[in-house]
Amino acid sequence: MGDPNTFSKNIGIIITEKHDGYARTELAIEKFHLNPDGIVHGGVYATIADTAIGNAVHSTLNKGEIAHTIELNVHFLKACKEGKIIAEGKVERRGRKIIYAKGIMYSESKDIYAEADGLWYVVFTNSE
Repeated sequence: MGDPNTFSKNIGIIITEKHDGYARTELAIEKFHLNPDGIVHGGVYATIADTAIGNAVHSTLNKGEIAHTIELNVHFLKACKEGKIIAEGKVERRGRKIIYAKGIMYSESKDIYAEADGLWYVVFTNSE
């Protein structure tokens, strides 16, 4: 299997922190992240949310477990045109097979751009 964060890295997302049900990522906005209206494309928010929250989820997994996003809701609150988006993800509740987690995306000056939440499904593998 390849690097699990290849897509995120290719669009510029950097994982800056990951531990104990928490993760933080950053993305420096480039022109290719913008939609035709000159603001960050909604898919970019969804991707950075999935990356931050997904890494928070993965930090809780035990040996032999993997998790997949099964639902992701992104709530857009303010447009971003430039600068950096910082995203934080946090596991709120972990069950045996389902994990519920939340995220927030904001600027360096703490302006909130979006919030997200979702569900991750835990799959048990036979790998040691």
